[in-house]
Amino acid sequence: LDNYLLAPGEEFSFNKVVGPRTKEAGYNDAPIILNNKFVEGVGGGVCQVSSTLYNVLLRTNLTITERHPHSLPVEYVPKGMDASVVYGLKDLKFINNTKGHLLFKTYVGQGSLTVKLFGSAEEEHNIEVVSIIEKTFVPKTIVKTKEDLLIGQVVVEQHGVEGYLVRVERIIKDKNQKILVREILSRDYYPPIDKVILMAKG
Repeated sequence: LDNYLLAPGEEFSFNKVVGPRTKEAGYNDAPIILNNKFVEGVGGGVCQVSSTLYNVLLRTNLTITERHPHSLPVEYVPKGMDASVVYGLKDLKFINNTKGHLLFKTYVGQGSLTVKLFGSAEEEHNIEVVSIIEKTFVPKTIVKTKEDLLIGQVVVEQHGVEGYLVRVERIIKDKNQKILVREILSRDYYPPIDKVILMAKG
């Protein structure tokens, strides 16, 4: 992404620019979400980059044409402000609807990632993006029996995760802090994940 230049009217595709996440391309194993579980997979962590870029886009007036939330909430951005990407399946896309080129600059620090987008702004606006949890869903607890466990022994096979219905709003103010626009950008549903407990028979 660093130093990538996007022409006026051109559509940006994260997958097209970044390319396939493979061992041959230099990607390593890291946690990914598969079937509502965190498992190791090639290219895990790339969604931290797409989500950081998405948070930049939320604070612009650029036209976002494709974006997908994760199936589970992630910790590195507020709920509803994530952007899941899977090569060939899920992409992050937007159109440069400005009159000039857009330049991407990216920086990786110690435990941090910065994405900057340079272009020409026609007006000076103060943009605030807020994440609002509309509803929380409590996970169920499912008890299963397992033959090789001792009486009284309890094993947590899967930890429960709360689910959420999240609304993301954007508030645009002029330089005098007068609200010009208050709009709903997205509503995302993150389903709860059941807690699974194993116990001995009898």
